[in-house]
Parts: sequence; structure tokens; C-alpha cells
Amino acid sequence: MRAFTREEKERIHRKLLEAGRELFGRYGFRKTSVAELTREAGISQGAFYLFFPSKELLWFAVLEREEEEIKQTLMEKTENSRLGGKALVEHLLMTGLRLVGENPVLRRVYEDEEWERMFRKLPPEVLEEHQKKDEDLMIRILREWAGRGVMIREKPEVAAGVLRAFFMLNLHRREIGEEVADEVIRNMASWIAAGLVEGKDHA
Repeated sequence: MRAFTREEKERIHRKLLEAGRELFGRYGFRKTSVAELTREAGISQGAFYLFFPSKELLWFAVLEREEEEIKQTLMEKTENSRLGGKALVEHLLMTGLRLVGENPVLRRVYEDEEWERMFRKLPPEVLEEHQKKDEDLMIRILREWAGRGVMIREKPEVAAGVLRAFFMLNLHRREIGEEVADEVIRNMASWIAAGLVEGKDHA
């Protein structure tokens, strides 16, 4: 197997992520093969493992990239919003959950109920790094809120955990009850915003 140049590695890595987004989003993890992914990237199946030690780790890399785009969108909406206080927090919670639900990769994870099973197959250090990055970005969002006068009652780490838990609700619609899930989630967004934000709501 010939060695790839740095430029080729970057291009192939990018193409594998793009192929993963397309195929995992369309067919789910189990129905997507390494052969299909490598065909899209223009490499052999053997070469795949030079870039990702397993199909699970490519799946997780795609997942992280999709989540990062949603979080950056929420950061931009925070910066550009005219809302403040409870109204801002509630709006961003519902916007974030809507973006998650509209994302083909994340939606497929929920529909196929693959999340828990897949996470058990990932190395602990990968999950720890993901949680740390997730918490860091949530704290950045909280600091941005504070800069806009939205003061949070809880410690940043606790508030970040509350936000992460809210965004996991789409995984549990069946347990919540599909017929009431949307209403429950809207109420929870309102209650979380009211519980986190100090003082009166303002726009």
C-alpha cells in the first residue's frame, strides 16, 4: 500500500467524513458498510483503517462535526438575538432541539435507537474528550449569555449539564410518550429557562 501525501490524507479524511454524513444519514450505521464508505472516498477498504481505527469512530467523528455545527449556529443566534433573559434561553433551547431533529445524521441515530449501543463501543478516552469539549462550548454559550445580561443561577458546570440533558430529550420520546412529547419538551424548555435565569424576563 503506497503512502499518501499530507494533501491526499487531508482530502481523503474530508471525503470519508462527507461519505459518512451522506450514508449514515440515509441508511444508518448498521446498513452502511466500510466498502461503501471507501468507494465514495476513492480508497481501498484496507486504507480506511489508516484514517479511522473502526467504522464506529468514523460515525462518531461525523456525529461530532454535526453537533459542532449546531452549537456554532446557537452561538451565532445568541450573538444576533434581540431577546434577553428567560425568553432568550427558552428560544435557544427550542431552536437547538429543532436543529438536532432536522439533522439527517442525528435524526437517524434517534430513529434507529443506535445511540446507546454505539456509545458502548467507543473508547472511554474518546467519550471523555467529547464530554469535555461539549462542556467547554456550553460554558462559552453561558458566558455569552452573561455578557448580554442573562445571569444564570447555577454554577456553569451544572447549567451546562442541564443544557446537555435537555438536548438528549429526542432520544427519549418513546419513554416520554410520542403523543405528548412535543408539549412536554416545550414545557421543559420554559421551566429550565425560568429555573436557570435570575431576575425578570426581558427583551
